[in-house]
Amino acid sequence: MEKRTQSDDRLLVQECLAGSEEAWREFYCRFIGLMKSVVKKRGLLRPEDVEDITQSAFLSLTAALRTYDPQQSLPRFVCLVTERVLIDEYRKGRAVKRGAETDAVGNTERVTQDPLATDADSELQDQRLEKAEQVSRLRTSLQLLNSRCRELIALRYFNELSFKEIADKLGATENTVTVQTRRCLESLRAKFTGSRERGPRP
Repeated sequence: MEKRTQSDDRLLVQECLAGSEEAWREFYCRFIGLMKSVVKKRGLLRPEDVEDITQSAFLSLTAALRTYDPQQSLPRFVCLVTERVLIDEYRKGRAVKRGAETDAVGNTERVTQDPLATDADSELQDQRLEKAEQVSRLRTSLQLLNSRCRELIALRYFNELSFKEIADKLGATENTVTVQTRRCLESLRAKFTGSRERGPRP
């Protein structure tokens, strides 16, 4: 396997943030397997849950890359973001389950200890809450895109189709699909940035 340097990683991140579709494709192909392995290590999850959490983590990375420190290991950064999204998703599920159990037994004292909780988790609670908010804003931003953009992003990053496969499916040229997808990602980033500047809705 080709050995990559920090300089290579820094350049890749810069190109992604600049909107290079080729760079995002390289980033996705390089790290999607690592992200899935991080999710799978956290417990017995259904395959569809692994996919959903991995996709959420990748979408979170499209914003989180702006906070990447070039002195930090890029694979480690990707793992940290994935773990934070995983913990957020897990706790959401636990909260729903606890609420259902409380309703069933009428006992608010019945709380199961979170098996993922660690001392480090406690120290990073504020960061996790911020990350959860970012994921929520990103999902909202996705919904604000037009149907064409949502379809292109879903086919490319969720269904993992190549641009040629998408072009064949939609009856368009590969170049058209590539350009449109890049513009959709730029629109997604703009909407996400706008939501951050506006802040949470009252």
